[in-house]
Amino acid sequence: VCFISEMMTNRFGAGWYQRGRMDGKFINILWPDEPLTIRGVITGRTTENAATRANLSVWCEKDDGTKTIVGTASAIERQ
Repeated sequence: VCFISEMMTNRFGAGWYQRGRMDGKFINILWPDEPLTIRGVITGRTTENAATRANLSVWCEKDDGTKTIVGTASAIERQ
């Protein structure tokens, strides 16, 4: 979950850590030192007050493609 939050912070900055949302599910185990890739895809945008909220599908996956976490996240885009 921290890796997804780091990805969101890198992309959205304050729009993530001030007004971000995340919902995820752990679906597989990750062993210590096992390689992991964090991914996110913007699936849509909505207007929220005077800002635009980006909605994403997010997940973590092992080198063999096995997903360990799946979920959704959203953040306010920089203006």
